[in-house]
Amino acid sequence: MSFNPKVPDFWLAFIAINLLFTCVAEEALFRGLLQTKLSQIITPKRLALLAPIITAAVFALAHFAGGISYVLVSFIAGLGYGYIFYKTQRLEWAILCHWLVNVCHFFLFTYPMLSKP
Repeated sequence: MSFNPKVPDFWLAFIAINLLFTCVAEEALFRGLLQTKLSQIITPKRLALLAPIITAAVFALAHFAGGISYVLVSFIAGLGYGYIFYKTQRLEWAILCHWLVNVCHFFLFTYPMLSKP
């Protein structure tokens, strides 16, 4: 078996829809709303990273339909998105990172696994 990725006909629609309807919506909810509110509640500086960690856990649970492996991967990704938002306080950076991860996943993992040899 060799690495032979294919590009599906619907790739442009996927990346546009994923950016606008998945990444923007999820990041607005999880980082923009939940992580921001948790950061306001968790005020001690030494506990500040709890907000992105808790948010990542909720983000992971929201992906439970994909199975336990997907939950674990989503938790790790959520930690990354949350940390980016924590450090920059810019939602667009978390959205961009989320979108790039999804696009890479689509082209390098999901679609090649589904394509016929």
